[in-house]
Amino acid sequence: MNIPVFRFRNRFPIFIAIVSFIYFGWQLVGLRFENHDDIYFHLYANIYGGDYFAFAKKVAYEQARIQAFINMPLTLWVNSFQRSYFFDVINIGFFAALYISLIYYLAALVGRSNSLLMVAALLFVFPLHYYFSFPQGYAVVASYNFVLVLLSGGLLGAVLDKPSRTKLIGSLLLFVFSLFGPEYNLLLHPILIVLVYVTKQSTQKLPIDGRRKLGAYYFAGWLLTILVYLVFSKISRAAGGDSYGRVAFSFSVEQWAKTFFILQEKAFLPFGLVKGVGVWIAEMADSSLPRAFTYENIWTAFGSWEVALVSVCIFFIIFVAIFYHQTIAFRSASTIAIVFAVFAIIPMMTVASSSHYQQIVLNGWLRGHLATFYSNVGLWGLAVIGSFLLLNSAGAKCRLVLTTMIACLFGVSSAVTLAYNNVTKRVILSNSQKWEAAELLASYISTEAPKYSLQTIYAPAFWATNGVSAIPGVDPTSSKNYWTLYTSAVLHKPISLANQIPAGGVVTLSALYSPTQIGVPVVLFEERNVGGVTRKALASSPVEGVFLEIATGSEVQRLRASDWKCKTFCEFDFSDGYRLASLSIAFKEENLK
Repeated sequence: MNIPVFRFRNRFPIFIAIVSFIYFGWQLVGLRFENHDDIYFHLYANIYGGDYFAFAKKVAYEQARIQAFINMPLTLWVNSFQRSYFFDVINIGFFAALYISLIYYLAALVGRSNSLLMVAALLFVFPLHYYFSFPQGYAVVASYNFVLVLLSGGLLGAVLDKPSRTKLIGSLLLFVFSLFGPEYNLLLHPILIVLVYVTKQSTQKLPIDGRRKLGAYYFAGWLLTILVYLVFSKISRAAGGDSYGRVAFSFSVEQWAKTFFILQEKAFLPFGLVKGVGVWIAEMADSSLPRAFTYENIWTAFGSWEVALVSVCIFFIIFVAIFYHQTIAFRSASTIAIVFAVFAIIPMMTVASSSHYQQIVLNGWLRGHLATFYSNVGLWGLAVIGSFLLLNSAGAKCRLVLTTMIACLFGVSSAVTLAYNNVTKRVILSNSQKWEAAELLASYISTEAPKYSLQTIYAPAFWATNGVSAIPGVDPTSSKNYWTLYTSAVLHKPISLANQIPAGGVVTLSALYSPTQIGVPVVLFEERNVGGVTRKALASSPVEGVFLEIATGSEVQRLRASDWKCKTFCEFDFSDGYRLASLSIAFKEENLK
């Protein structure tokens, strides 16, 4: 009788892969409004709720990109769930699809065990970067294209091992559809397919004529996609499309190179920490955080040196185990190195060639880009595969020392990434309180003070870039600003907000909000008229703290939990005449005794 024996060595790659995904998936929960495009698309998901095609057509012709007919409906659909928990399910689900498809693709080149270990290692050093590819609805567009080509490459590997017409057709269709996305797909995706084709040459069972015909199929699909793309681009440009030059090629090699290296610096956290990664935390949400993280102050994100030490030790043990279980061969490692190199170079090189992105990046208007995902994965992938090769080529005596040293480096990097991710998540959650504050103000006016609904409220704080994203300006089609459209189209409680003093310089109604670390924004609302000044604080639940003058730090008003009057809303009426000025006062929560 044969008794099955559980061999942990054989199961470890699966185990660590599952752990790494759960670890990173946990960091995605609750994130909203991370980048500019998601703020915009969430609003338009509601405005164009009955006709996503109309919006897709508008974007396609404006940007001279035919892929908008596929991407925009998907984007609007995903962003329509921003206010529900299903948004988290979609984000983590797409991330899982990417995670699994990357394993599937790499397995075709280096086997399942090594691919599981490599992807697990990448997840431990995956930063929640500003304007990063994951999470958020707009980035789902970037991920689904990537997922399709990875699955296509994996299927091609299966076809080369064992010819199958069904798998071949599936791989071809996935490859063609994967091209209809960012322009770098047209370069990156064929390279990924070619790498599988070349690597599998020695094991395929197709005759020489079959191999040539197989390559011709993919080449024909690639050419057809480029032709369709160029024809539509010409048609849309004739109608005035691509006025910003998003897909216009720049011939300035100097600007190209500068843009490329700036984007790489912003994409790869170890590079970014040299000059500093901006935090852009809300003004009073957490005053203990620095304005930018560098190698000198990143450890403050841990809270204490004990937490930092424990984090480093845990990751050190994980990476020692990863290095111990990898069994990659030199030839396979060389192929994987090429894969990661094209991840790091092709997308960023393509984005940097755009005259539009050269302008906004070199002027400091863009702090990141969707292509940063590829660069981060590519550069860390090269570090992982380089470590594997170095350890495998070392002698028995040196291997233990090298493993300890390299595992320490990855342990520290993973711990720093965790601390950075925790801060970044706090920033994003703090930033998201703008939308909660807007809903609180709109709900209060619509139910308790409808007389204000037709008046404009001066509220510049709602436009403050105090998170990792900025609020869009006036919509050209309606001539209304973002918050006025948002309260009407999304909340269905229309109010008019403005970030500029009205003509004549007379401010009748004013409002500002302050985010808090406990997640309950406090709104300060004020009315000025000939009879005097009326002002009150609003919150969804009682919050203890102090209203402070930002410029001087002097105390304006202290609020205890018992000071709030809570029915539908929690309200506090100010008794004296402190006049509200733009962004001059903020609320800081603290326990008052």
